[in-house]
Amino acid sequence: NPWITNGLMNSINYKNFLYEKWKKSKNRKNQTGDSELYEKYKNYRKKLRALIKSAKNMFYSKKFSNCRGNSKKTWELINELRGKSISKSKCSFLVNGSLVNDRRIIANEFNSYFASVARDLNENALKSENLPISPVPDFSTFIKSRVNDSLFLE
Repeated sequence: NPWITNGLMNSINYKNFLYEKWKKSKNRKNQTGDSELYEKYKNYRKKLRALIKSAKNMFYSKKFSNCRGNSKKTWELINELRGKSISKSKCSFLVNGSLVNDRRIIANEFNSYFASVARDLNENALKSENLPISPVPDFSTFIKSRVNDSLFLE
């Protein structure tokens, strides 16, 4: 996250240190741990959460002030905040030893791989002598005898 500064990272690490210290104070006799350590951790966590929220608000308010007057940039920023930003990275996969960027080829390769998994497993199971394969019983073995007291509407 771009609004997390080095100072905030140090504070997060210190919060984690306080948490570990409190967690180590827990034992069979005192299952809730040292109450003073927990209060210190809880208060620090609360202040840190407020600081991170404030840093995030300041970061985005600066970005919005830079976009003032440009509706296209403003909407790009809004969509980024909503998680709807268009990904600018192109995925690439190694297919048959060559790097492929075409989405259709990648999708077809995934399709052929996953479509062949069951077939390959079945072929390997048939070749294996260690895996006992019994025939599937007739469906009538699963059907119970007829119940005369059941309700059936036509």
